[in-house]
Amino acid sequence: MKKHLFLAAVFAGVLGLSALAAGQKQLDITLEGPWILFTDTMDANGTPIPVLVAVAPLGATDTEPIDEEDHFHHSPQLSSGNGFYLPRPSSSSPAIFCLAFDRCAPDTKGTFPTPDPNYTREGILTLTGNNTNKQWRSYGAKNDVVILPMPNYYHADGVWPIQFHGPKHDAGVSYGPETDTIGLLLHYNKAQGTRLRLYRCNSSAKSVTDCKDEAKDDKGHLIEVTNTGTLRLQMRAPDTTSDCDHHVRYAFHRMLKLLDPKYTNYQNYRYIEPANEMDANDYGVFETSANDHPCFDDDPEDQDDDLSVGVAHHTVATQEGEANGTNPFTEALDRVNAQWPSRDPNLMTSSPTNWPGRTSIRRYS
Repeated sequence: MKKHLFLAAVFAGVLGLSALAAGQKQLDITLEGPWILFTDTMDANGTPIPVLVAVAPLGATDTEPIDEEDHFHHSPQLSSGNGFYLPRPSSSSPAIFCLAFDRCAPDTKGTFPTPDPNYTREGILTLTGNNTNKQWRSYGAKNDVVILPMPNYYHADGVWPIQFHGPKHDAGVSYGPETDTIGLLLHYNKAQGTRLRLYRCNSSAKSVTDCKDEAKDDKGHLIEVTNTGTLRLQMRAPDTTSDCDHHVRYAFHRMLKLLDPKYTNYQNYRYIEPANEMDANDYGVFETSANDHPCFDDDPEDQDDDLSVGVAHHTVATQEGEANGTNPFTEALDRVNAQWPSRDPNLMTSSPTNWPGRTSIRRYS
């Protein structure tokens, strides 16, 4: 069960009027990972067109994860077979992009949320504290923002039981449990053109004309994919058998820090707890329902650490310490060093208590 494909929040926005548009192919876009969704409108020749905006919190990602099991999600990627990592923001250019069928923000006659009537309706976690938040454009300075056409329908791409806890981080449940989506599949009845292209927007991104520069990857290639019927927009974590789901907890926390750094509107959602498993009746089994809850205790206030100063997540530091202490290579190296000490002067230590030929080999981890 891929609990870590977690789509956490949808914020209500102002939906505008519709304009005329044409299309010819159906398209599904799958959203996987800790995306934050907003609804808004963009101006298209004087007509406001509804759009769906997906924000990828880059604080939950890393290009070279230091803990492939539990820590970082992958950098956001767009793919329909051939894939591109989304460009990251720079000091001179925000990372705000628009996915174009035939142009940026085509009118699809869609509104959100509109669940597909042919699928069982599943819940979407909606954090209502910032339902008037219209600052998604500012997030492009340090995160990836993707403007999508409004889908005609959606349905869940997997669900999982979750519950939340307040700022005291005790066993008392503040909200839930409930079963929410861990990803979405967005359905478009018509998508004009055989290729889907990403355009870079300026910091205002209020009109379709604000998104006219063709986005390129770090090798200068245009970011465009073929409309094969399915497009993936994903930043999923590595698969893991860990029941603690620290990658979910960590990513959710980074999302809240992005939206509301002081947790003013999210006191009851301060900490997330995914169910460890499902019982025979498909109800979630949470560790806090028992007397012992090691996963919850191992997810403490250190999630508030400022990563910009190099403070490692508690789970990462613990696992790195265990790895360094049990690495068979370093143990073997110590034994070799004791039996055949180095006589290379370049490896001599500066300590005056060490005689030539009795220095230690330096180990790097």
